[in-house]
Amino acid sequence: RDRMQGFVPLKVDAVAIEVFTARYDAEVLPASLFLDGEGRMITRLTGYVAPEMLGRVMVAVSAGYDEYMALVGEKDDLDGMSRLAAYYLSCENSPEAARILRKAVKRARKGNRDRLEPLELQLAETLLESESPEQGARGLERLLSDGADPDTRDRVRAALDRYRAGLE
Repeated sequence: RDRMQGFVPLKVDAVAIEVFTARYDAEVLPASLFLDGEGRMITRLTGYVAPEMLGRVMVAVSAGYDEYMALVGEKDDLDGMSRLAAYYLSCENSPEAARILRKAVKRARKGNRDRLEPLELQLAETLLESESPEQGARGLERLLSDGADPDTRDRVRAALDRYRAGLE
């Protein structure tokens, strides 16, 4: 209950309010949606959610909310996109984090090559945490084969080791 400070809980009858369920793709019930003040979805938890998980997500949403609001409108700032993706990932929304990072990688390829490698690494690590871990591992392996800088190589190897250990 203490963690609910700053949140506005709503109970919505999904059958009665089809517009709500369509807008937020809330077909799996129960669903806990975390929306910002403009109605944009920060994250969604579906099905039964253990109290510990709900609490962890509430803390993450609250902790980064002010920075999120400052960053959400920025479309061209690669550092801001990276921080926004990290926020989504902390809130258990890896698909949105990956979407933003893919855009950032595209932009970096077009004109900011010095930011490309860190963004590709962040994207690969995010994909490892999502429904696409194989794609993330391929991205990490590519970073290794392309001769990433020494600090990045160490981080790539560690991420690949964690991924491979999870497969065993």
